[in-house]
Amino acid sequence: MVHHALLVPAIRERVEDALRHHTAAWNTYSKHRGAHLEAEAARLITVHLPGCAQHLGFEYFVPARDTETDPASYTKLVESDGLLLLDDIAIIIEAKAVALRPRSRTGDPLRLRQDLRRIVTDAADQGDRLRRRILHDRGLRLRDETWLDLTTIREIHTVAVSLEDLSGIATITSELVTSGLLTTDDLPWTVSLHDLRIISELIDRPTELLLYLRRRTEPDTTRRFHAVDELDFFLHFLAAQLYVEPDPDEVHDALPQLGTPRTRDRRRHRQQGLELLTSLTNPPDAWYFHQLGIRTTPIDKPRMKANPAMLNLIDELAERRDPGWLAMTATLLHLDGSAQRRCATLGTHLAAQTRSDGLPHNQAIPMGTRRGDSVLLVLMTTPPTVPTTASQQRLREYTTAKKHQLQLDRSFGLLYDSQGRLISTSYDNRAPGPDPVLDALCSRIPLKGPEAFQGFPPPRRRTRSSRKRR
Repeated sequence: MVHHALLVPAIRERVEDALRHHTAAWNTYSKHRGAHLEAEAARLITVHLPGCAQHLGFEYFVPARDTETDPASYTKLVESDGLLLLDDIAIIIEAKAVALRPRSRTGDPLRLRQDLRRIVTDAADQGDRLRRRILHDRGLRLRDETWLDLTTIREIHTVAVSLEDLSGIATITSELVTSGLLTTDDLPWTVSLHDLRIISELIDRPTELLLYLRRRTEPDTTRRFHAVDELDFFLHFLAAQLYVEPDPDEVHDALPQLGTPRTRDRRRHRQQGLELLTSLTNPPDAWYFHQLGIRTTPIDKPRMKANPAMLNLIDELAERRDPGWLAMTATLLHLDGSAQRRCATLGTHLAAQTRSDGLPHNQAIPMGTRRGDSVLLVLMTTPPTVPTTASQQRLREYTTAKKHQLQLDRSFGLLYDSQGRLISTSYDNRAPGPDPVLDALCSRIPLKGPEAFQGFPPPRRRTRSSRKRR
């Protein structure tokens, strides 16, 4: 071996080449290889999804032809490696234990394309097949004829896990799309089991996992950032980066209710260029060496860079585990530094006003970049003279009515007492659209027009000059 990092692939190739000459041994080994990959992938993800429902290695029915339009009539039985459900979030796991052939490793175009189809494309297609059934049928008809109800699911991500080290391949998602190996309809996060294990060990909060999935699977991410190693992407993300400025005109076309594009937004979008991520793995290497006793000097584990007050709020919401807490915390962590600081302290400021005049106060903030991820955040206070139940009802009605008025996908409500303590939350993820009942609610509650509400600015990458000014 020319380098110790080649130890595992060297042994694996020699072992698998030998086992292929013995059918019974190979069948036993390949079955174990696939089962190990599926189980480990699920374990490394579920550890960050407390209380999630797990469906592993299950079979379900899909239509075999276009004439099969009702789930009860589906006749084709297919398999999924894993489906993890928490609140309205679904994470699909597709594990591919097949190996790159030696000629693929040499860069042979035909062999490499064939192997990438088996590892990357097949996993994406199988994940998309399950995603379409969830969105279209709002549930799955399982092999035993039971019905898995998924009507509450609003956000779906696919994680395609391989045993292969696909460095330099999985990190160029945009090139895989250009070559026809993937489509932009529902990009999976393609990651090796090795990198998934390290990322899982570096993650401190469930919201970090969900936010990374959101950002990593954005079609423009690997056009904006280039890296050879998946860990460079993740460590850049931990540094509060890995964010692509959306086209403000496209945002306006999708969500005109959020206001007209600003000149500075167009300028930021226009000025962002390609960023090459050089190796960022020295800090985790040093941390691992200390864990293993190779280095005696204590080294802190790399952690998410965010506003401390916001992290405290996120941890409180995660501990409460009220409905929608995972989507809510990922949305809050998505904000840039100034917006995090403002949002984390806004409840305290509103509570100070309530202590001063004895009245309830609230602020509504719409956010989003496209249909599907639009959010209304509402912070509200309750004075000591008003029963908590009445204020909770007021929060639910106001967030629901305002969400319907703005036709947004989700609404998060936070209720604070006059001392600035969080006492209740509200969550509404009903799909936007016509609703006479909600129309009546909007007419009953005095609501300002959409022009009166300004959302938080999107996260932006701080330049060196801005860091100096701070």
